[in-house]
Amino acid sequence: MWDILSSVTWTQWLLLLGVLVLSIRYAILAPFKQYPELPQKKPHWFLGNKSFGEKSMVESIVDFYREMKSHKFSLYWEGSQATLFITDIELVKKIMVTDFDHFMDLGFIPSKYKETVEKPFGLADAFPEEWKILKKLMTPAFSGPRIKKSSAAINRAGKLMIKDLKNSKGDFDLDTTIQKFAMTTIGAVAFGIEIDCYKDKDNEFMKKGRNMLQMWRFLLMDMFPGLMTFFKIKLLNPDSEKFFFNLAKKLVTQRKDSKEEHNDILASLIKSSEEQPGLMTEKMMLSTITQFFADGFFSFAEVFSSIIYLIAAHSDVQDKLQDEVDLVLENKDEVMEEDLRNMPYLDQVLSEGLRRMPIPNTSRYCTKEYKIPGSNFTIPKGMKVIIPIAGIQLDSEFWPNAEVFDPERFTSENKANHVPGTSLSFGLGPRQCIGYNLMKTEAKVMICHLVKNFRLVSSEELPKQFVYDKNGFTKMVGIEKIKIEKRE
Repeated sequence: MWDILSSVTWTQWLLLLGVLVLSIRYAILAPFKQYPELPQKKPHWFLGNKSFGEKSMVESIVDFYREMKSHKFSLYWEGSQATLFITDIELVKKIMVTDFDHFMDLGFIPSKYKETVEKPFGLADAFPEEWKILKKLMTPAFSGPRIKKSSAAINRAGKLMIKDLKNSKGDFDLDTTIQKFAMTTIGAVAFGIEIDCYKDKDNEFMKKGRNMLQMWRFLLMDMFPGLMTFFKIKLLNPDSEKFFFNLAKKLVTQRKDSKEEHNDILASLIKSSEEQPGLMTEKMMLSTITQFFADGFFSFAEVFSSIIYLIAAHSDVQDKLQDEVDLVLENKDEVMEEDLRNMPYLDQVLSEGLRRMPIPNTSRYCTKEYKIPGSNFTIPKGMKVIIPIAGIQLDSEFWPNAEVFDPERFTSENKANHVPGTSLSFGLGPRQCIGYNLMKTEAKVMICHLVKNFRLVSSEELPKQFVYDKNGFTKMVGIEKIKIEKRE
């Protein structure tokens, strides 16, 4: 063998190297030859149409949406993976609602990864048929009456937050404050455990919660799911996942050994496992619990810290909001469901904040072939379909002066003029976020406690035209500038 190799000339080595380079280049570029009939933007040879650090995730989706908006749909390359990017609102509604039976699988985790590695988010990653059964069993845990019963636990977290802030002497870290509130709340409301993240500054819940979602893992799953699958790379930080997995296992064991009745999310999960043991397996149940901690902590904190930034940056909005909260709550130290019903402006602020600070996108996998109405294109089974939430919610065709934060958009009179399907903060149709009512109630109670006791201020003027943080999902630069002043 060595004799053969040693006889190869430099010219032949260079020729072989050239062939190897061309072969690798062809292997990389070959997928881009797919679907030449579809509108598309020329992809980068490695990144596809993704932005790798140049733009935030929201800005990247919005820019592509605006560039391709003249088409009902177009091709969008996630690395070398061909996906379909939907820009027509009627087609969005068909995919998410009317023709949902063709798109029942959430488009975040590929089927092959779920089959061969894991379903990291439990119920959220369940395959369509098992998801339909389990969702039906889980839905009562998020009903209005159940959420109403959670008000005491949410208010407890709110009062702990205010006590901590009053003792902080104006030293206010918005991100950390909301993370503490979120973890304290989700522990009590979902799983019946009393966590006090304010008392113990360095507790394991906060440490593991902060580290659970790592951006590089999500980017790798987004662009190169095959690599994640081949090397069996976990989507969640293994250390954090192990902590919450062990906690979940302990909680489930305690509940099963106890005769006390509970009406929280954990009780519904245990009941589901008893009624459908083949579907709600122990692994599925524990992964679902971990997912609720991840969403209830990380996602909640990122979204609502951004909305509080908007309130702080718009003093007129903060004035009006505080007037309403003062009028309704007066001397009360708890916020009840009937109080929230008497705060229409709070609801407007929250709705507009969710519109103005959207998550970048959601997606679905086509579960059976679907011919797009009015076109010649049939979406093949297994193809990922992207719904550009940020593009739609920041589209001036649907939302005049879309970049402006204006709670008046959501008065009862103005809501009647909204185009259906253009408000997608929690998704749409059967696969919309199961916990959206709980999350909204939690956010409203938190905001009430905060603005009733403090004025949100800044050492310098907060720009209304903010810059998105490139390291977050929907977060802006400058949150650290927000401070508080105790109200008299």
